[in-house]
Amino acid sequence: MTNDLGNVLILGIGNILLGDEGIGSHVAQYIDEKGLPDKITCIDGGTGGFILLESMQKANYVVIVDATIDGKPLGTVTKLKPKYSKEYPNTITA
Repeated sequence: MTNDLGNVLILGIGNILLGDEGIGSHVAQYIDEKGLPDKITCIDGGTGGFILLESMQKANYVVIVDATIDGKPLGTVTKLKPKYSKEYPNTITA
């Protein structure tokens, strides 16, 4: 199975040592264990910073899974499409 989107990157972000903050890493590990179609890559980005930029630049689309401080109930899943960095919500470690 291939996708028509080009290369897609699923990037899990988080520090597994800080409880809920590690949700992105746990999601990435879970998805990676299930196997993915061609052209879809899943990375556990952990607490990586600039080292993740190259993978993000190579992808046509990037899906970032991370915990945020947004005042919503725990476990709420929100789809965001920020255009500028100021539009991203605060993260737990921010």
